[in-house]
Amino acid sequence: NIAVIKRRFPNLEVIHHDLDKPEWPFDDFYDFVIHMGLLYHQQNPEYLLIESQRHCANLILESQVIDSDEEICQILPPDNHGPGQGLNAEARVSVAWVEKRLENYQMVLDPAINSGYHQYTWEAKNDKSYQPGKRRMWVTYPVDMLSSDPILGEASLGEAW
Repeated sequence: NIAVIKRRFPNLEVIHHDLDKPEWPFDDFYDFVIHMGLLYHQQNPEYLLIESQRHCANLILESQVIDSDEEICQILPPDNHGPGQGLNAEARVSVAWVEKRLENYQMVLDPAINSGYHQYTWEAKNDKSYQPGKRRMWVTYPVDMLSSDPILGEASLGEAW
C-alpha cells in the first residue's frame, strides 16, 4: 500500500490515483513508466496506454492477454469477474490489440521472467483463449536508442527478445 512505499522509500514520489478517471494526473515526462499487471483492470485500457506512452521515454508493459492475432478488447462489468480485479471493470485485450497501440516496442520472451503460474513464453495458438497466468511483456524505447543500446544492439522493433 501507499503508506508502506512512502515509509520504505522516503525519497520516492508516490502518486495515488484512480486510473479509470478520465483526467490524467501526471503532467511530467518520465524516463520510465513500469506498467505491470494494470492494463486488464481498467475500464479504458486504450486511454491508459496512450497517456502512459505520451508521458514517458520508456514503457515496460506487462498484462494478461487473449491469445489472438486479431485486435480484441472486451470490457466486462465489475460483476463479471472475480475478486482482486479492477474496481470498475475488467479489460480483456489481445496481443494484437496491445501491439497496435504500442510505439517502438519489443516483446520480451525470456523464460527467466516466467514466475509460478504467470507464464510469458507460452506458444501462441491464436485460439482466442483467455486463461489466468497467460501473460505478455513489452518494452518500448525511443527509436534512436535501439541502434545505440549495447544490450539490444541492432534489434528491430516488433521482434521478440
